[in-house]
Amino acid sequence: MTLIRLTVAFVVVIAVLAILTPFSAEGQGSAEGDRDALAALYDALNGPNWFRNGNWISHRPLSEWHGVRTNNQGRVFSLDLRDNFLWGEIPPEIGDLTNLESLSLSGNHITGEIPPEIGRLTALESLAIGDYPFNHRYRNPDLTGRIPNELSNLLNLEYLYLDGNSLIGEIPPYIADLRKLRSLSLGDNNLTGEIPRELGKLLSLEGLSLNNNNLTGEIPRELADLTILDRLDLKYNNLTGTIPYELRWFRNQINPQQGGVNLPVGTPVPALPFVGALLLACGLWYIGRRKMLRPH
Repeated sequence: MTLIRLTVAFVVVIAVLAILTPFSAEGQGSAEGDRDALAALYDALNGPNWFRNGNWISHRPLSEWHGVRTNNQGRVFSLDLRDNFLWGEIPPEIGDLTNLESLSLSGNHITGEIPPEIGRLTALESLAIGDYPFNHRYRNPDLTGRIPNELSNLLNLEYLYLDGNSLIGEIPPYIADLRKLRSLSLGDNNLTGEIPRELGKLLSLEGLSLNNNNLTGEIPRELADLTILDRLDLKYNNLTGTIPYELRWFRNQINPQQGGVNLPVGTPVPALPFVGALLLACGLWYIGRRKMLRPH
C-alpha cells in the first residue's frame, strides 16, 4: 500500500508541475510574449507612420520585422529603431522583452518618462534613447522626468546613452554599481546637483559625457581613478574649483563652463609612497640627531 501511495503522490506532483510549467515560462517571457510587446510598442509609438516598418504587425517571423533580431529560440535580443520617426511614450510592455541585450531608440521623438519597467531588462548591455554618443547631431528633448532607480538592476549594461533629453534631478549614485559600464553619456539635459564621487568606481569606463547640464560643485578627484578614460566632456555646467591635476589632459573638454568661466588646473597631489619615505627619512634624522646630542 505504501508503494502505491508513493506512486500516486509522484504522479500527482508530475501532473501539477506539467500544469504550472507553461505558466511559469510565460511569466519569464516567450517568443509570443515578445510579439505582443512589440505590437504594444508599435501602437504606442506611431508605428503606421514610421519611416521603416517592414513586416511589423504581420505573421512573419520576428527576425523579419524591421530593426528586430532574434536568437535561436525566437526571442528578441536586439531592437534598433533609431531615426525612424517614433513618436509617443514608451509603453510598459517594453519590460516584457526580457532577452533584450541592445535597445536603440535614438533620433526619434520619445515623450514622457523612462518607464521603470526597463529595469526588468537585466540582460541589457546597451541602452540608447536620445543623441548619439559624443556626436550631438540629433536631439530628443521630449523625454522628461528623473533617471529611474530601476536602472540599477541593469548590471550587464556597458553603454548608457541618454543625451539630448530634458531629464531632471541629480545623477543617481547607484550608477556606480553598473561596474561593466564602458560609456556613460548624459549630456544636454537639465540635470542638477554635484557629480557623484562614486563614478570613480567605474573602472571600465572609457567615455563620460555630462556636458550642457546644470551641475554644480567641484570635479571629484575620484574621476582620476578612471585610468582608461579617453573621452570626458564636462563643458557648460556650473562647476567650480579646479580641474584635478590628473585630469589636466581633458581641460579643453572641461572648459568653458557656463558664462565662459574657465577652471584652472589644480596642483598635483604628492604620491603617498614619496610622502611616506620623506617622513621616514625625517624620523631617522631626528632619532640620529638626538643620539648625537645625548650626553655620554
